[in-house]
Amino acid sequence: MHGFLAQLKREGKILLENQNKDLEQDYLKKAKSSLKAARVLREQKLYAEMTSMAYYAMYHATISLFAGLGIVCKNHAGAILLLTLFNINNIVLEQAKEQRIRQQYYTEEARDTGLIQEAENFLQVLE
Repeated sequence: MHGFLAQLKREGKILLENQNKDLEQDYLKKAKSSLKAARVLREQKLYAEMTSMAYYAMYHATISLFAGLGIVCKNHAGAILLLTLFNINNIVLEQAKEQRIRQQYYTEEARDTGLIQEAENFLQVLE
């Protein structure tokens, strides 16, 4: 196991539990809601906020996948890394996370970078 993932497991931030189909559906619903919010924010040209919602759409879809498998991950970087164990390309999610951080915490000019389309594609892969 990757050293970082092993550390998260020791810290109780990655847990193996029973599959939780209800939680899986709840997080999938949350992912779709975040994607819908991202679209509305794009229409209003609120690109930093759009970026955040598009990222969270992908992140919640990831957590949905894990809930359906009986995995709990309480760390964003760990969740992104775990995707590779399922042969799921995590690059788009990692890039979305970095973009969200830059636009949320720094003064980088926010713009529409096509992240909503990336989020739509990502959700299709995980559904």
